[in-house]
Amino acid sequence: MKRIVVVVLAMLFWVLPAQGRENVIDAEGLRISGEQGFKEILTLWRDGRHDELYRHTTKAGSHTREYFVAKLAEAGKKPSCCWEMAQDVSVKVKNDAEVEVRATVGLETLSSRTEHSTRSFRLLKENGIWKIPMNDILSLAGATKKKTSKSKKKKKSGYEG
Repeated sequence: MKRIVVVVLAMLFWVLPAQGRENVIDAEGLRISGEQGFKEILTLWRDGRHDELYRHTTKAGSHTREYFVAKLAEAGKKPSCCWEMAQDVSVKVKNDAEVEVRATVGLETLSSRTEHSTRSFRLLKENGIWKIPMNDILSLAGATKKKTSKSKKKKKSGYEG
């Protein structure tokens, strides 16, 4: 009887850690996959493949493919080439279909200057494709309207006579 208990306990200690390792491997695979998906999105944008990039976005409201492509075509920025495209990339796995990518993205301007933007991006995996919110791309491209604060008219104080 003692032998059976010892064998069962030994099997439990051997099997349970293996299951934990699978979760670590899955998370590492998702991190790698998420980073590759993010870089693929930036590459599609850099190469001007906006129609294909549209399929890698989660839609915001009723924006059409034509709207998205036109906004990117008139935008003043696109990802830089090579190593400047995405730097200091870190990926947090939220679940098996969602990761948060934090990166410094190099953006080439119309005047051939390079600007850098460091921020987080929420990527969702749908049907095996990593997708980024459309507004994140448009915002990085400089294609969104800046919110302007409404200035309040100052009331004149005192008596004018």
